[in-house]
Amino acid sequence: RPLARLGWLRLILVIASLWLFSIIAGGQPSVLRSAVMFTFLATARATDRKTNIFNTLAMSAFVLLAWNPLWLWDAGFQLSYGALVGILVFYQPLSRWLLFSNRMLVFLWQLVAVTLTAQVFTLPISIFWFHQVPLLFMLSNIVAVPLSGIILMGEIFFCIISFVPLLAEAVAGLLQFMIRLMNGYVERIDSISFSVWQDLYLPLPAVLLLGVLFCSFCMWVMWRQHGWVYIGLLSLAAMTGILRSRIHAQLSQSRIIVYNLPGRSMTDLVLSRSAYTYPDHATGNDAFMLKMHIAPSRLMHGITGTQVMHAGVYHAGPATIAVLDSTNAGRVFKLSKVDLLIVTGKKTRDSETILSRVRPGFVVADGSMPEWAAIHWKRACSARKVPFHHVLTDGCYARDLTSLR
Repeated sequence: RPLARLGWLRLILVIASLWLFSIIAGGQPSVLRSAVMFTFLATARATDRKTNIFNTLAMSAFVLLAWNPLWLWDAGFQLSYGALVGILVFYQPLSRWLLFSNRMLVFLWQLVAVTLTAQVFTLPISIFWFHQVPLLFMLSNIVAVPLSGIILMGEIFFCIISFVPLLAEAVAGLLQFMIRLMNGYVERIDSISFSVWQDLYLPLPAVLLLGVLFCSFCMWVMWRQHGWVYIGLLSLAAMTGILRSRIHAQLSQSRIIVYNLPGRSMTDLVLSRSAYTYPDHATGNDAFMLKMHIAPSRLMHGITGTQVMHAGVYHAGPATIAVLDSTNAGRVFKLSKVDLLIVTGKKTRDSETILSRVRPGFVVADGSMPEWAAIHWKRACSARKVPFHHVLTDGCYARDLTSLR
């Protein structure tokens, strides 16, 4: 009994330490996945229960999603489980391909095998979320994976001996050196021009088919069963058909997109695979804003070229669009009818007059319009039964031009 009690006490201490570390690390889904899985495994071992690693993995996902269902759409959650599933399914067969007697070669081959098997399911997820593929991930992981493990153990050791000033200072200095070494190495790899294949976009069905293709290829390579070849070829054919139909649809597309950027003006008039864009001065010169908020939309629409347009009146196919700012009210007054009126800035003066003259079919206020001005325009539009959309409260406005008529 004393030994049994000691075992349970050790289990409680280990699990408590693990969850404490998970909380300190920020409680991200990828971290909590490890904590939940280890809790199940450790508890099963302490109670002499046999466990299946796939059941444990599924149970950990169920617990986390029961706590927060929105984690299902979290990129870290998907990458964590995707990498682990790939490793559990393919690592053992792949690691047996090459056998070495040298321990260093064994370690390097195991590291390569883990890296390759983790990519089976994480690569499609990376393309879907980040629109890029790392081409030199093997060179990065050979150094970053073992070094990050050493750093993690060193940080735990640092927390334990933090009350000893001299020893803690020495360990902290060593950890700083290793972190700089790892980050510097990864940054050098990233600086290589072909280290990342960027600007990739795949719709969700194509992403799923790409995962099936990778999985089928791995199955065929390891077990040489020709059925997997047929599955892979069917997946490739279906994915090719989806991409070709997407390109065909892009060639005939005509859309207006007013982005939800607080305090900014940004509109894209998409015609075929070109975009005529209306940005304010700050947004047009903000490379980070364009990359993080505008580039993904243009990539999804297959935009290959952009041209800046100014506030004014545009005839795009069957639709007439007017962009109203503080400088062009006179030109807008001359119109007798517009299908879409985009209002920018804080302009509320003459709103009733503008609505009565141009008789817009729809009014959109972009992100540069403050809430108080939007309320004024909304009331004016409501009085004339004109639909009104404010991107800061209603979200990004995107609509086919053919539906404006």
